[in-house]
Amino acid sequence: MLALARALENLGKFVRLAATLVLLISVALNFANIVGRYFFNAPIEWGEEVMLFLMVGMVFLGAVVITVQGRHIRMDLAVAMLPARLQNAVSAFGILCEGIAGGLVVWLGVPVVQQLMEFDQRAEASNLPLAYPQAVVPFGMGLIALICAGRLALLLGGRRDLIAGEHVVGGIAIDEVDAGPVLPVGDH
Repeated sequence: MLALARALENLGKFVRLAATLVLLISVALNFANIVGRYFFNAPIEWGEEVMLFLMVGMVFLGAVVITVQGRHIRMDLAVAMLPARLQNAVSAFGILCEGIAGGLVVWLGVPVVQQLMEFDQRAEASNLPLAYPQAVVPFGMGLIALICAGRLALLLGGRRDLIAGEHVVGGIAIDEVDAGPVLPVGDH
């Protein structure tokens, strides 16, 4: 179980790095576009379109990181007052619903991406194949579904203490400020 928690944490770190790189590319493109537009009267014609695609990528990559960290917005005041067993059941149900939603988006999104590839549909300004930016949606949601499966396995395996963002009753606390789960040190 500890290996699964570490794998989820490492996946989160890798995806966070990818999202950061996408953000940096977007900022660099925006800067180049500003310089081109205001200093040389020659804006990058496809810049705005590509920045929009990059923003979509950042959103879905960021959603993966948030899922790994267990930081989705949730109203858990009532859940915190429940006995530990019921808290686990409610958490498991929430994780299951999130994973199912991710799986549904993959199931519905992959055929759309395939059609975009078959028809070779392209963006107007950049002439990029639309399948690439559209593929980020099912890719990100697929990772979310996978992460939810891992989180659910940890929870059902009695290792709630290894799940980031889960409040632990009578166990190891999760550091809510840190970017990931606090993995216990020692023999397990």
